[in-house]
Amino acid sequence: MALSSDPYEQKLYQMFQSHSTGDGSVGLDRDALLKLCRTLELKERGHLLVKCLLTGSNTHVSFREFREGLLHILGGNEESVTTTDTKVPHVDSTSSLMASNRAKERYDEEEIR
Repeated sequence: MALSSDPYEQKLYQMFQSHSTGDGSVGLDRDALLKLCRTLELKERGHLLVKCLLTGSNTHVSFREFREGLLHILGGNEESVTTTDTKVPHVDSTSSLMASNRAKERYDEEEIR
């Protein structure tokens, strides 16, 4: 997957990769995803994100799926995420920008600790 040149997206990717189980599977499993959500201090939104992303037979989440879901959740669109659709809808650029800024702030706070 080609990452954007956005340094915050690259940091988010590094955090995502750091929570990998190392078992050779692609993406994060439920436990690793929950740990990542705790690291990002997503609280209830993290549980909602995990519930949404790991539906049906999905046992692992790719970075792209995680990023899109995270931006959607942080953009305040929880209602549409909880539908029975297994894919997280694409968010518009305004929501993405606002959510990205909040994610950047959380990541910067984590780096300071």
